[in-house]
Amino acid sequence: MAAALELSRQSEADRKRREEEAFEAEVARAMAESRREERCHPPYPLKIEFPLLGVSEFVGLWRGVEARIGHATSVMEKSSLVKEGNARVSSRSQEKAQYGRLLFGATQKVIEILDIKRDETFVDIGSGIGNVVMQVACTVGCASRGLELMPDRVFVGSRILTDLEYLVSERGWGMGDCDFKQGNLTHEKKYCDIADAAFVNNFEEVFGARSAKTGSDSLDRHVASIFAAMRPGSRMLTLEPLTSLGLSRKEANLRRKDKKNDLASFFEVSEHSLSPARYEWHDEDVEPVASWSTKSSEITAYLYLRTEQHSEDGPMYLCSNHRCQGFVAPTLALDDETRMLVDRCVYCDTPRRIPRQSSSSSSSLSGRKRAAAAAAAPPS
Repeated sequence: MAAALELSRQSEADRKRREEEAFEAEVARAMAESRREERCHPPYPLKIEFPLLGVSEFVGLWRGVEARIGHATSVMEKSSLVKEGNARVSSRSQEKAQYGRLLFGATQKVIEILDIKRDETFVDIGSGIGNVVMQVACTVGCASRGLELMPDRVFVGSRILTDLEYLVSERGWGMGDCDFKQGNLTHEKKYCDIADAAFVNNFEEVFGARSAKTGSDSLDRHVASIFAAMRPGSRMLTLEPLTSLGLSRKEANLRRKDKKNDLASFFEVSEHSLSPARYEWHDEDVEPVASWSTKSSEITAYLYLRTEQHSEDGPMYLCSNHRCQGFVAPTLALDDETRMLVDRCVYCDTPRRIPRQSSSSSSSLSGRKRAAAAAAAPPS
C-alpha cells in the first residue's frame, strides 16, 4: 500500500514537472517566433481613442491567451521561470523576490481605490508576470508600467502581452501603452516616481528588513522614498504600511495640537479592504483576493496620497521637537543626493516619529498568523 502511494506521488510529481518543462519550452519557442514576426510586420498601431474592455472581457481575453500559449496561469506560476527568486536572488541590495499574484476582482478593486484616470501613468513595483499592469492598460486605457527584478518573470509577462495585444486588436478594442522593465527598484526610482498611481505588493513584509542584504535599507524604505518623490496628488497603494514615511499630515497636526498646517507632513493615508467576492468569470463560489490567499481571507491595503504643500522644493515636514527651529521651519523629507528619506531632523537630530500600528492592522496581522497556523496544522 505504501509503495503504491509513493509510486502515485512520484507519477504526479513527474506529470507536474513535464507540464512546467513544456511551458518553458513553449515560451522560448513563442518568443523567438514573435521576434521574427515583429521584424516582418510592425506592431498593430493603437488608436488614441479606442473602446476599452470591461473586467469580464479582459478575463475572457486572458483565458484566450492561456489557450494560445497552451498553459493555464497557475501552471506558468509553478515553473522555475516564475518561482526563481522565492529563495534567494543575486542582487547587491536584495535577498529575495517573493512571487504572488492579485486575482482579477481584487485588481479591479485596486484600480477603483487608486482612482486611476485614462490620462495618467500607472506603475506596478514588483510586477511579477505583469497581470496587474495589463489589466490596468486594458480596462483604464492609461499608460501602464511594470518594474520587476527577476528577468524570467519579465520574459513570461512579455510573452503574455504579445498575445494579449494581438487578441485586443483583433477584436477591435484598444489598450493603453504597456511597458515592462527588468531592474532593481533601488536603481530604477526615476522609472517609478513619474507615476500618478502606483501599486506595491509588499504583503507580509516581503519588502521589509528580511528582503534586504545586511547593512542595506529595506525595500519598503526605498518604496517610501519613491512615493515621497512623486508629484502632489499622486497615489500609492501598498499591502503593508510604509512606516518609514513617518507621521501623516493629520497625525502630525494632532500631535502638534495645530490646525491644518500643510507643512507638517507631505501625505495622508487611509485603510481599505480587499475581500473575496463572487464574480461572473469565476466558476467557483467566490474568487480569493490573491494567488496565496484563501476564499475567506481579507487583505488590508494602505492608500497613500501625496498632499499639496505651499512649497515647490519637494516634500516637506516639520520636526516634532517643539524646542527645535524645525518645529516651525520646514525641511526637505528627501536627501538631495541619495534621494532617500531623511529620518532625522537637520536642526536637532531628533528622529522622525513613526506612526503606531493601528488596531485594525494589528488584528489583521494576528488574523493572518492564526490563519497560517490553522493551514499548517494537521487535519484532526
